[in-house]
Amino acid sequence: MTATPQTPLVVRIVSSALFSCAVAVLSTDLPKNMRAIIMVTCVAVGIMVIYAHPYRKQVQQFLTNHNMKPQPRLTDMLPVIVVWIALLLVPVFAPAPWWLTAICWLGIFAWMWIVFPIIDGTRSLRRLAS
Repeated sequence: MTATPQTPLVVRIVSSALFSCAVAVLSTDLPKNMRAIIMVTCVAVGIMVIYAHPYRKQVQQFLTNHNMKPQPRLTDMLPVIVVWIALLLVPVFAPAPWWLTAICWLGIFAWMWIVFPIIDGTRSLRRLAS
């Protein structure tokens, strides 16, 4: 029996940090176009970190070994709605004081850290393996 793939620590940290930067930068006093460029770049690189890492091949192999196809479910994507809502609401408070930007970054980082196994699917693989 193959071991259940886990999200590598580096992927979890880097992606969570990039997604939280994408939200936090919207609360700064940078020009709007610069904030948008940084936000889109952070989100794009965060997604690329997830899908470019070799553990995704392990996930695919695990699913193949269990005769399953990778199918994203709505429940796997629901935690992302919190980040999406933050992306919509945070610019309302711009320019925020530095400490509010830091709290925003920390809050989104903590949220992403907690829900990351749900989003990348490794949590459902643990259920499948048991």
